[in-house]
Amino acid sequence: MSHAQDIPPEVGSPVHPNDRYPAERWPTVVGTIGITVGVILFIDKLEDLITPLVWSEEDWSRIFSPRLAELITEAMPPMSWVIPSSVIGMLLATLLVAGSISLLRRRRSGIRMCQWWSWLAILWVAVESTVAIRWLGRFFPRISEFAQSGWEGLAAMGVIVALIVVLAFPVFLLLWFSRPPVRAQYAAWSA
Repeated sequence: MSHAQDIPPEVGSPVHPNDRYPAERWPTVVGTIGITVGVILFIDKLEDLITPLVWSEEDWSRIFSPRLAELITEAMPPMSWVIPSSVIGMLLATLLVAGSISLLRRRRSGIRMCQWWSWLAILWVAVESTVAIRWLGRFFPRISEFAQSGWEGLAAMGVIVALIVVLAFPVFLLLWFSRPPVRAQYAAWSA
């Protein structure tokens, strides 16, 4: 018998044989992570919106060489993309926070909101990635002036890692909410 089996579960917290955590703890953990991720996503999209409005080529020149600062300002997407992209990102982040708060309150609506967020986030990552790759593809020859040979492989690896990180939480939520013991738990929650 293992040490974990010797410890009785907390009173009032039924433990499913396949679960590592008491039945009532996961909504708090997942909800807290969701709120944290949502706030970070919101701040990131707000920064994406504000940066092109307040940072000029001269500002970038204080950090980088004048030639690189020029490339950075040229490679910034047009505001006709930045504004809707940022607003959509902030709305998605708000949906995740709202769903996560509902999870903390053990509401089935939180499950639905988080599932909607997950599917929409996956779709939005595909759209944003496609637009970014097409947009930045125009600047690859100029980027090569500043990068060492072989930078393309490193950049591709960076993009793959970034996509894995960005998609990890929505995929996790979809898988987690589809588990039979989890579905049985939230089925009893109020709407």
